[in-house]
Parts: sequence; structure tokens; C-alpha cells
Amino acid sequence: MTLVLGIVCAEGVVLASDSQATYSTGGQPIKGNITKLYPQWNSVAWAASGNVGVAQYASQLFKNHAQLSQQAYFENRTPETAQKEICGALRGPLRQYFQGEIMSVQGSQPETSFLFCGSVKGGAVLFEIGADLIVTDHREQGYAAIGSGDIFPYFALASLAHHNLRECSLSRASLIAHRVVDDAIRVAAFGLGPPVQMITIPNGDQADVRDDIEAIKAGVAQWKSIETAALDKYLEAPAGEDGE
Repeated sequence: MTLVLGIVCAEGVVLASDSQATYSTGGQPIKGNITKLYPQWNSVAWAASGNVGVAQYASQLFKNHAQLSQQAYFENRTPETAQKEICGALRGPLRQYFQGEIMSVQGSQPETSFLFCGSVKGGAVLFEIGADLIVTDHREQGYAAIGSGDIFPYFALASLAHHNLRECSLSRASLIAHRVVDDAIRVAAFGLGPPVQMITIPNGDQADVRDDIEAIKAGVAQWKSIETAALDKYLEAPAGEDGE
């Protein structure tokens, strides 16, 4: 159970997720916290939704790859090239891994999808590799979500569309991402848990694993308070006035 959200803004990209992992046991599923975001390269990060072991396999695959093991590898690539090379490195081995080591034992393929988010020399990277290994490029929409909670961001971002994500600063996009993921954690009946995890990648700079989540959370609380005050002011204004 997971929620991962990727956002493209004017100053870079944001990748955010919840922190809960769900493990199967002989009795019933149990939950625990896990790091879900992988700053695999300086300019591209990723996350997975589904089987933890498959995500770990993918991470090790990238680390052992002849070219993709270099952290600076994608800095001078185009988004199209980055997507092609990542997919080329991951999809074939995953298919063999599923068919050889997993399906022969379990009889079925574990449902695991991946979301890659980055800022390279040629522009933003935002694409998904689904559980069926089909690739979907989300750059045109400018945001994407995967996981059991993937429906929540689409509703939330519709209500926040007036902020125009494409034109947002990285700071504003970070507040929006935290608000969306944190609200989903509070609403979801099961499978999602705090805290929010986040990586930001500024245009022309390196991935930053955010350790100021509490400050971002406080900023979101202040934002909501300002919204409430603005609505109160609007409702108190005489008819025909805008409240200023």
C-alpha cells in the first residue's frame, strides 16, 4: 500500500510519498515504516509501489549497471533519452525476474509499479512503468501518482488547479505535494501512513532528500489558516464587494 506523487513545476520537480509498508504474515498483514524514495541519480529519483523486494531488486540493478551506476549519468541527457535508457535497463531484467524467480514459485507476478521523476538538461522527466511493464509518459499532464492511494491526488490537484503547478516555484510545489499526500494519509482507510517523504530536484541542480518535512508541514498548516481567514473575509464583505 503506497501513495507516490510526482510534480513538475517551473523550478524543477517534486517527488513525495507516504512512509507505510505493509508486510504479509501467517496471521494478518502488519505495517511498518520504510524509505520509499530512491535518489538514484543526481538529477533523477524514483519510487515504487507494491512488493518491497521488487523495489530493492530494481535499486540493486541500477547500482550494478555498467553505465547507470554513475550518479551523474543523466545530467546531460534529454528526458526522452533518460526514459529510454532507464526502461531499457529495468524492463527486461524485471520480466526475467518475474518469470524465472517469482512466478515459478508463486505462480503470479507481484503487482509493482514505478514512478521516475527528474530534471535533466533537456527538461523534466516524469514517467511510470506499470505493473504490466507498460511505460506511460506523464510530462504533458505535469503530475502523476501511483499506488493504492493514487486516486487521492487527482481529486486534490483538481481543487488546487488555480495554483497552476507548471508555473509554481519549487517551494510552492513542495507545499502542494505535502498537503496532497498528508491529506490522503489522513483520509485513507488503510495502507497509508506518516510521515510524508519528499525529494526535490531544482532545475540544473542535484536531488535534495528533504529533511525539513516538519517545516513544510507547518507551512501547509499556515496556508490552510490563511485560506480560512480569506474565506471569512470574503463572506463578511457586503454584496458586490470583493472583501478588500
